[in-house]
Amino acid sequence: PDELMDPAPWVKGDVFDAIASGVNMLGEELKSSTVTVKEKDHLLREIHHRVKNNLQVISGLLELQKEELTEEGSRAAFDEGQSRVRSISLIHQSLYQNDNLSTIHFSSFVKNLVTQVKEVFENGDYKMDVKLSLPDTDFDIDTAVPLGLILNELLTNSYKYATSKGKTGFIEI
Repeated sequence: PDELMDPAPWVKGDVFDAIASGVNMLGEELKSSTVTVKEKDHLLREIHHRVKNNLQVISGLLELQKEELTEEGSRAAFDEGQSRVRSISLIHQSLYQNDNLSTIHFSSFVKNLVTQVKEVFENGDYKMDVKLSLPDTDFDIDTAVPLGLILNELLTNSYKYATSKGKTGFIEI
């Protein structure tokens, strides 16, 4: 169907190669033995910042492509994909804004993720009250990304399946 059309012409080609190339270049600088610890810290922050920005570009491209879709199921699939990309982007944002570049403060991340998912899925018909009771915990990126994606899926599914039109659902995390 027309719902699964090719990306816009300006998306094809070298856009994703350019993103990967920029991040790889910074990674190579980071490996260099002549770079000081302070410079490595700066480069690592820059990598996380660029990854976050590149994921936001991908999210924007998904939004533009979604505008061309007419079938509601396809539009919803794009919303869910965009929400996943934003979740990973939020983790990288948390990493480069944190004093410690190897971990993120997970309760702050969860609060931001809940707000982000609400923006995507809440409308006049569907609402969700969310109660957060989170421990003060930090996670490394290898733990935070899967946990963030799992939480994103749980929140998304709660909006899709645990609420009904005109009623407010409740989630406790």
